[in-house]
Amino acid sequence: MANNKRENQLVTKNDLNAVKADIKVLDQKVGQLDQKVGQLDQKVGQLDQKVGQLDQKVGQLDQKVGQLDQKVGQLDQKVSTLGIELAKTNLHISRMENNIMTAMTNFKSEILSAVDTFAKDAENYRRKDMERGHMMMVHEDKLQNHETRLEKLETK
Repeated sequence: MANNKRENQLVTKNDLNAVKADIKVLDQKVGQLDQKVGQLDQKVGQLDQKVGQLDQKVGQLDQKVGQLDQKVGQLDQKVSTLGIELAKTNLHISRMENNIMTAMTNFKSEILSAVDTFAKDAENYRRKDMERGHMMMVHEDKLQNHETRLEKLETK
């Protein structure tokens, strides 16, 4: 019954003024909310723009990383090639070193053989020279002996 009473009551001028004031306050608050929503829309637009810029920069970074990956791949290939060439060079140097060592050993053997032959010949010449010297001494003694005998014979 209380609801019935209310429905039947007449609205007074004060009630209308109060409702009007409430509507004015609500209208101001809605205006403020609209203004804040506009600011938020603007900020969201700015964020969208910045996200777009970030997406563009990330795309550029992805491209640069791709180029870097490609260059690293090329460097890896070059390092592998250099490693293979280095191994070949080391093998070649090792073979050359073995050849040089063999040649030096052979050369040393040849020199030692030549020195041995020379020493043997020198020893033979020295021995023959000593023999000749001894023979000359013997001949000198014999000559001296003959001269002495000749002198004795001549003096007789």
